[in-house]
Amino acid sequence: MKWILRYLHSTVDMRLCFGGDKPTLVGYSDSDMAEDIDSRRSTSSYLIKFAGGAVTWQSKLRKCVVLSTIEAEFIVITEACKELLWVKKFLQKLGFVQDKYLLFMDS
Repeated sequence: MKWILRYLHSTVDMRLCFGGDKPTLVGYSDSDMAEDIDSRRSTSSYLIKFAGGAVTWQSKLRKCVVLSTIEAEFIVITEACKELLWVKKFLQKLGFVQDKYLLFMDS
């Protein structure tokens, strides 16, 4: 406990700064269809960035087996949109308002 308090006291002037002129919230998503050879399940990944820095991300093997690449992309886009909306509402409570929220996908 003493070590943690000493560390916090010595780093009180340090800050985490994200780059960029205008802070924007943007998301990226990607998915593959049946990449896991044994189970034929898909991997879905997304990344949400604010002001140039990653604030939330996820990559996981899906529990269901998809029948098309469209279905795999739709699943990850849905998950990424839910996370983007949550971060948007959180930032709005902090006073940040943005006109458009972009979510990029690979297809």
